[in-house]
Amino acid sequence: MALQQESLPTQSHGASPDEEVEVTVDGRGFVTDIRFDDDLTEVTGAELRDLTLGAIRSAREALRPTGTSTTAGGDALTALHDDTVARAYDALLSGAGR
Repeated sequence: MALQQESLPTQSHGASPDEEVEVTVDGRGFVTDIRFDDDLTEVTGAELRDLTLGAIRSAREALRPTGTSTTAGGDALTALHDDTVARAYDALLSGAGR
């Protein structure tokens, strides 16, 4: 009996809670597009970082097949969805390493 492989999405969308920031990621979880609401003018850098990272996490979370654990270790899908990319964006947006 052949195993059927679940079709994984090729992209996903996510947004901050009030949809001030919208993000598109590809099937690997890498950001391909970010859109900021025109009314998003009076936020601090830290707030912008948190909104952007939240939208990225939301988009990446939608890539996970239903019922998969984010804490299970050892499989390729879990490794794909670790927070390395989110941490790299956090470092970039917070100015770390300048």
